[in-house]
Amino acid sequence: MLDTPSKDKNPSFTSLNPGIAVLSLLILVFFTLVLNLDYSLFAQVAPAEETSQQTNTTQNAAPLTTFDPEADLNHQALEGSGSEDGGQPSTTLTGDSPTEAETDQTGTAPGFTFAQLEALAGSKTNHPFTPQRGAENKFLSGMREETWRSISYDSSQRLWGDDNSNFEVSFFHPGFIYDQFVSIHAVENGSVRTLEFSPHKFSYPEAGVKENAQAQALGFAGFSIHFPRNEASTMAETVIFLGANHFQAAARHSQFGQTARGLMINPGEPEGEEFPYFREFWLMKPQEGSNSMTIFALLESPRLVGAYEFVVTPGSSMSMQVRCSIFRRQEKPWPEKLGLAPITGMYLFSEKENGSPYDWRPELHTTDGLLYSDGPQSWFLRALNNPTRLMISQFELSRLDGFGLMQRDNNFDHYQDIGRRYDLRTWVWFEPKEAFPLGRIELIEIPNSREIHDNIHCFWSVKGADLGNLDKISLAYNLFWMPPASNPHTLGRVVSSRLLSRTSPEFVEFYLDFDNNVLNSITEVEGLASVVETGPQTPDLQRTLTKNPITGGWRLRLKLQAPEEPGFFSRLLDFRKPSASPQHRVQVRLVRGENLPLPLTETFVYDFPVK
Repeated sequence: MLDTPSKDKNPSFTSLNPGIAVLSLLILVFFTLVLNLDYSLFAQVAPAEETSQQTNTTQNAAPLTTFDPEADLNHQALEGSGSEDGGQPSTTLTGDSPTEAETDQTGTAPGFTFAQLEALAGSKTNHPFTPQRGAENKFLSGMREETWRSISYDSSQRLWGDDNSNFEVSFFHPGFIYDQFVSIHAVENGSVRTLEFSPHKFSYPEAGVKENAQAQALGFAGFSIHFPRNEASTMAETVIFLGANHFQAAARHSQFGQTARGLMINPGEPEGEEFPYFREFWLMKPQEGSNSMTIFALLESPRLVGAYEFVVTPGSSMSMQVRCSIFRRQEKPWPEKLGLAPITGMYLFSEKENGSPYDWRPELHTTDGLLYSDGPQSWFLRALNNPTRLMISQFELSRLDGFGLMQRDNNFDHYQDIGRRYDLRTWVWFEPKEAFPLGRIELIEIPNSREIHDNIHCFWSVKGADLGNLDKISLAYNLFWMPPASNPHTLGRVVSSRLLSRTSPEFVEFYLDFDNNVLNSITEVEGLASVVETGPQTPDLQRTLTKNPITGGWRLRLKLQAPEEPGFFSRLLDFRKPSASPQHRVQVRLVRGENLPLPLTETFVYDFPVK
């Protein structure tokens, strides 16, 4: 679970009347505890009918594909091991242009269909939710992380390992925080067979662990798909489904980085988040030579049931076509909030904060910005924060073209981490294939001091009240698992952002570097103009736009008045609310000139966190 941020030391009251001092201290302690919300609710891993009317409140969808991944080229909780032999991953947990799910290009064997899965999910809405097996098993929940890591699946036992298939599947042993069992079926030649757990297919280096496993009825915790994504002759771990409804994939010559989820329920809500689980999977055996594989998954939670289909196609970036139908259980209303197509990553600090005095590495993150778009020439990059207080930001779009947690910086020198190689981390880009329910992008940033925790969450946020009496919603979208620094647009990019706020509490300075071939070709004589949008409390005081003779790009120095921080009593009156948008927001982009407003760059966005 996420660490609760440390509390500030209480001020001294030695000069006050002792009774007043004690009373004041008690009041301060109370509100301090309240203001520091329970961040563990956002932990990366949770403790451990067809005729229904469809929604008629939809967001305009983007074109099916807005970029070509070939053209421009959990972290810890679920991060793949990177091993070639199918060993257990470390407990930290990519594809070409997508193909249409409706066309039979995956070489999938018949025997199970999405329609069957939808019918199964619909039938479960008539029954109450039952917890998964394994949660009460003390052998599993008490297993040390090091013990779980040491257990590995026998690579000679991989599913389809002897069938000349481009895909092989290994399985995860339950234990540690992965103590929920999942049912896994293989669909081959028109037949469905259930894969049975056996301790004999695992290696147990620590004494006594195998004997304990043999003495109990256990099940799989998840699975890993292997594919020759780097070298044609070598199978490499490529897709992982492990823990609640989390999954990951890796791009070619990249490492596992961010994590996607099937669904988030009530993220950031005062009542707490509800964690759905993938509790059953059907693995469709691809035909020999096929480069795509289909996975079906059944998702359940106390209020919802979901049918999911994933068509994975590895390549330089890994594409994952997703379609799903999400049902509400009978007699259960829709949750207050649904987080659709969620993506999570980790951000502690970057060049924006000039590093950290508590770490020797210059940067530490698996994502350095929220990228989103609502039009071909309308792209935004929101700089990330590691705030001192839970921060929730919302972004209203005229239409939904896509979003993702970009990992733009792929320079090893900027990270200096030989072991974790954050410069090689895969990032995820989402695109809708059809209209989504009316909503907005939501970004949740959680105070974080340890890199093993994902503290950045983005998703398409939908209010349950907007779904009314619908029995289900159906979605179709693509996830692209991209190599670091790959870019889905051709506009000028913000390649670095630095924030200076320590010299004076009254002012804030930004140093923004913009770059691409078009910007580099514009001379200082021709010149450019900057467009800066700020709120009334953060007026633009001074700006200077300079051609960078070293890189060829352009640097903007922007000086703003610092926003006024809320007083103590204002915080007390607002103690039940996290910092929610709109905060004091700044937006910056470059254009040809004041009378030529067509943007040459993406728009840099920054939200001042409330302290």
